[in-house]
Amino acid sequence: MSSDTGCLMYQRKRYSDGRSKLRFQSRRARTRSALLALFVWPILFGFVLWCAAALWFDGPRPDWLAGSFAGVFVAGCGLLIVFHRPLWRAKLVVAAGVLLIIVWWLAIP
Repeated sequence: MSSDTGCLMYQRKRYSDGRSKLRFQSRRARTRSALLALFVWPILFGFVLWCAAALWFDGPRPDWLAGSFAGVFVAGCGLLIVFHRPLWRAKLVVAAGVLLIIVWWLAIP
């Protein structure tokens, strides 16, 4: 017996209190979100690398401290993306960190 879902895909949304809700996502919506992810991830990754370079070159004077700041920033962004859910919130926090470093870098005299 076949189902009438056609190109719809079921996706279960889980809430923090244990409830869950079944929702449908069309093939077009899945394709659009995949294309958006292909666009957003490289840009976010590039900005994280740029911020690490900014911390390395223009960070605190002892080179080991500047390198530590850059390493902690990159590791923190990576851990946040891997372990924090929902993923959109992790990307938002990483983008806020990137924006904070860009503002700091632009304020350097």
